[in-house]
Amino acid sequence: MDLNLFFFTIYFYFNSIIRRFFFLRFFFRSFVFNFLFWKFIFFLLRLFFFLGSYVIRFFLWRH
Repeated sequence: MDLNLFFFTIYFYFNSIIRRFFFLRFFFRSFVFNFLFWKFIFFLLRLFFFLGSYVIRFFLWRH
């Protein structure tokens, strides 16, 4: 009974470590992907507003 508990504790401990490691790896990968994705989105928005302001200025200057 004591040996069984001992093996169960070892198994549970390693299982939690492995699960935490996989979760951290997945979390890190998703965090990096989210960061790059939002950076790209904000870059597109900034480019769009920049070009849009120039287009609006050009049309206001023309008409």
